[in-house]
Amino acid sequence: MWQRDKSSSVGMIIVMFIFVPAALFVFLAILYFWGSTERKLPRLDVNETNSAIRGAIIAKDNYVAANSVKLYKVSVDARSIDKNKLDLFVRLYCIYTGDSEKRVKSAIEGSGGTTVLSYKIDAKTAVHLKELAYKLNLKKVFVSFIGSNGRLNPPIRMSVTESGEKRSYNVGDSLTPLIGYINKKEVDGITKVSGIKGIEKYYEYYLAPVRDEFIVGPRDIGGNIILERSSKKTGRIDGYNVRLSVPLTLQRKIERLSDEGADNYDAREIVVGIMNSKTGKILSLATNARYDPSNITKNDLKNLNFTASEYAYEVGSIMKPIIFAIAYDAKAVKPGEIINTYNGSYKLGTRTIRDTHP
Repeated sequence: MWQRDKSSSVGMIIVMFIFVPAALFVFLAILYFWGSTERKLPRLDVNETNSAIRGAIIAKDNYVAANSVKLYKVSVDARSIDKNKLDLFVRLYCIYTGDSEKRVKSAIEGSGGTTVLSYKIDAKTAVHLKELAYKLNLKKVFVSFIGSNGRLNPPIRMSVTESGEKRSYNVGDSLTPLIGYINKKEVDGITKVSGIKGIEKYYEYYLAPVRDEFIVGPRDIGGNIILERSSKKTGRIDGYNVRLSVPLTLQRKIERLSDEGADNYDAREIVVGIMNSKTGKILSLATNARYDPSNITKNDLKNLNFTASEYAYEVGSIMKPIIFAIAYDAKAVKPGEIINTYNGSYKLGTRTIRDTHP
């Protein structure tokens, strides 16, 4: 009896020594097969566009006269917010954005679907709001709801998407109308800007955004794009900055003098230009007829065209000392020399040039 049991145990041990390695071998073979074989697993690729922005306009003394910042839109579906947690959502959203709790709650309660809470969220706040949306989703603030078609819709959490570009003029009405202004237009749901007058228009080719960033890849459970080997990404290239030869400090002094001169002489407009005579660089081009490019009103319309650069003028007597200085520098005249102006009429070839008076 004992001999038979001993033989049976030995047989079991032998079977185990054969079966276990065989099973392990099969398991490893399966792992190798699945690891080395390209499988068509279902996955959801998402794409994300990061729009390039317009370049800045910078004065010679490094003051940023105009620059662009990106803005974001925040929207929620009122049907997907748990009514018992609406106050929590409103309070947290307003803490992040500084918005009015009364206004936000009223907008949500008065909407039967998707409502836009703001179009003017800056990039930093947008990042924080995306994180807040993820946390609120974990807290079940967003719930399923029955749609108008009678079907059950999954929870729709707060959406934070790019809305466009804001052009900021940081020096008020200074440098206008020289700096010009922009026009806004919507392209694929994104607000874009382009130059209409002045420097904004003249250097449009350089200031305009060059290329948007575009990312394609699988998304994680939080809806974020996973950057992996199969992901595709193009780099973002913003517009070039334009650096002026005009120092803002000098420009403001000249503008103040033109304002005082217009008041003292009851002048409709005074225009002052200062140029480096050796290089031709404009050091200041100022007028008292200015406007704020960020807030152009009906009264500003008459000042939008810069009289110094957009209208033709007869040269006039202001050229006389310039011509005399050139002649004196060439030793063609003496300082006290009297110049014959021919009693206001001078024949040059077949043409006769006349002054307004003798």
